[in-house]
Amino acid sequence: MFAFGSSLPKNKFSESEDNKLRHAVEQYGTNNWKAVSKLLNGRNARQCKDRWEKYLSPNINWKPFSPEDDLLILKCYNLYGPKWMKISKHFQGRTDISIKSRYLLLQRHGETVEKIETALNSPVENKSEQVQAQTTSTDESENDNSFQSISFEDFNTEFMFDFPVY
Repeated sequence: MFAFGSSLPKNKFSESEDNKLRHAVEQYGTNNWKAVSKLLNGRNARQCKDRWEKYLSPNINWKPFSPEDDLLILKCYNLYGPKWMKISKHFQGRTDISIKSRYLLLQRHGETVEKIETALNSPVENKSEQVQAQTTSTDESENDNSFQSISFEDFNTEFMFDFPVY
């Protein structure tokens, strides 16, 4: 299949092409895409530049989105609409494609600004009194079932709102 207005086929980059592109960028840098594309037969300068900037650059942030990131995506979308490049400028190292994908995922899961704000602002201190953890001690017998209260602050909630990316 050919891209509109192009004589080149619109195929996905292979792993081999990605490796060649990495090598070409090492050799020519990111300001000479014409020279880079000559090392990748069948790829033009624009394809090489886009592949590098949107998928291969070491400057891309591939860490999971935080609840605060999700909130900002939704607020920016409400403000700008589907202007993904404009929204991505609010995030360091996030591409327009990753922002759009995350937004669509949030929509599929029914997430809203209100739901995320409520989750971020919900108190967890009261819940910690209800959580109990069994402790074992070298001084106590193995049959001792004593419990110790622990706080929710002991739990890692970093990925609490991280949805799988499909």
